[in-house]
Amino acid sequence: MKTTVLLFGHYREIAGGEPIELEVPEGETVRSLANRLSVAYPKLSGIETYCRFALNEEYATLDAILTEGDTVAVLPPMSGG
Repeated sequence: MKTTVLLFGHYREIAGGEPIELEVPEGETVRSLANRLSVAYPKLSGIETYCRFALNEEYATLDAILTEGDTVAVLPPMSGG
C-alpha cells in the first residue's frame, strides 16, 4: 500500500525536506510506521514517544491501522508561552 508521510519542523529537515512516499504492508499501524521511520532515519528514533500523529488530517492513536493512500503527519511537540 502506498502511504505519504509528512514531517514538520526539524524532523522535515532530517528526512530531506520532502514528503516521504512509502510502500507499507496491509495491517501497518501508525506505531509500526513510526518504527519504520526510525530505522530509515536514526535521528527520528523514539518519535512515537514524543510526537503526535495525524491520519488523514485527524489525530490518530499509535494503534490506528493504515489503508491505501493514507497520509500520516508527524507533529512535533510544541512549546509556547
